[in-house]
Formats: sequence, C-alpha cells, structure tokens
Amino acid sequence: MQSEFLTGYVKTGGHIVLEKAAVKGNNVFYTVCGDLEEIRDAAGMPVMNGRSKGVLASGFHHEMIGAISRGGTDCIFSLSEKTFYNSEGQPLAGTEMNFGSGCAGMLAAGEGAYVWAQEGSGMCVIRIAEVLGKSRIIKCLSSDVGGDTTVSIMPGTILAVCPEGWADAQLSPERKTDNAFSTLLSVFSSGEIRDDAFFDRVLGEITDEDFKGCMAVLAVKGLN
Repeated sequence: MQSEFLTGYVKTGGHIVLEKAAVKGNNVFYTVCGDLEEIRDAAGMPVMNGRSKGVLASGFHHEMIGAISRGGTDCIFSLSEKTFYNSEGQPLAGTEMNFGSGCAGMLAAGEGAYVWAQEGSGMCVIRIAEVLGKSRIIKCLSSDVGGDTTVSIMPGTILAVCPEGWADAQLSPERKTDNAFSTLLSVFSSGEIRDDAFFDRVLGEITDEDFKGCMAVLAVKGLN
C-alpha cells in the first residue's frame, strides 16, 4: 500500500519553503520553516529572500529527489552528509541550516521522515498519531537543545513543524481536552481534509490570535 501526502501551512511572520514531488510512485515532501523574528542584514534587507528560498527549492529538486530516485525511500534513514548539501556546499537540511537566526524542517518519503530543529530557533517538531483508538501527541524535537532524528510514518500520522511556544500552550494540561492538535487529528481522521488547499484552510482555522510565526504540516493518507 502506498501513501498520499497531504500538506498545508499557515504563517503570520517568518519564512517558509514547501516542496512536494512524486518519485517513482512515491510522494516526497520537504519543508523548511524560519524562525519567529525577521532577521535583516546591515542594509536593512531581509536575510531570507526569494533567491534564498529558490536555492532550497532547487536543492530539493536536484540533490534530494535525485538521491531518493537512486537509493529509494529508505535513504531517508541513512542520509549521508553529502545529501544535506547542494553542489555549492550550502546546507539543505539539518541543524547546520541558518534560515534567519534558526530553523526547523522535515524531509519525508515513503514510510520515513528526517526532521530537524536548530537550537534556539523557537521552532519544534510534533508527531500526532492515533494508536489503538487513542490520540498520541509527541514532541519529537525541541528548540531548547535542537537536533535531528528520523521517524517512521504510517497512514494516519501527522507531522508538524511549528513555533514551540504555541505548541507548549496547546499541549498544556488545561488545554488537553480542547487543543489545536487534537482538532487537527480528528479532522484528518474523519476524512474531511481532501487536498492541500483545504488543509491550508483547516490550519488557518485552528490557529488563534496567539499564533505567531509559521507552521508546516504533513498528513499521511493511506491508498489501496
């Protein structure tokens, strides 16, 4: 059984890159989310601009898709250092990326995803899944210490790169029965999320006035 990747994002500030492609019948998803503050250079220009985002998108289409095409989706679990850089030596994924003053992101293909968060970026990675009929919401990576890891994904899994302060508020005990992550899981499980555009609208509705920054979400839907 193959899986369909449904993707969505919402942002009020910061920077975000989203890319999705099909490689030999498998969907591939790549996202980079910037930090919460907009960093500017000495001339007052934003550090991350269209050209910077273009470099990441180009790297995804050339280096990353090429690696997956040659080595299959299992290469997600055994990415070499060379895979994280483009031909000019610029990092495309991992803790060495500097998207503003920090960033987080994910590269997913097949049944695996490589996720990372830079220390102090203000961003984290959340995994949401329904296990034996119960919702499980796990923070895979925190901005406090940063780091990277690979995780297994299966139909019904949701991965979110989002601001850590907002995530902590959603995961606090007093909001345990009514938070955005549980709502997102229930909407996805019900089959209401039909496509990427609808996913964007759902994410816009579950964020509130306290949400600042950007969030990118991957939901895995099973296909027979």
